[in-house]
Amino acid sequence: MNNIVYAILPFLLFGAVLGLLLKGRFPRAVIESFNHRREVTLTGGRTLSTPMTLSELGELLRPFPEFRSPHRAYLVNLNFVTGIGGAEVFVGEERIPIAKSGLRAFKEDYLEFCFSK
Repeated sequence: MNNIVYAILPFLLFGAVLGLLLKGRFPRAVIESFNHRREVTLTGGRTLSTPMTLSELGELLRPFPEFRSPHRAYLVNLNFVTGIGGAEVFVGEERIPIAKSGLRAFKEDYLEFCFSK
């Protein structure tokens, strides 16, 4: 029984933090996938790590139009995008690549999001 609790605990903790994130408790979020881990970068550079896949996180965030994927390894909160230049999206000082195949769609999604507020 304890093994089940320890296996589920990271998902529960991450889910609680994700809930706060979605309620606007954290001013910014970038979810990055690398080395078989997903990291959520929050205010002040704090990070949370989860074993959930980016696809699973994307499914959780599907009801929230502010989260988009500019690249297969990232999800960003469009509320905190400070600009788009070339094939990069800027979230504060962080530069995140935009996949060439999805560049036009990402820019259109971003503009649609901006004008729907």
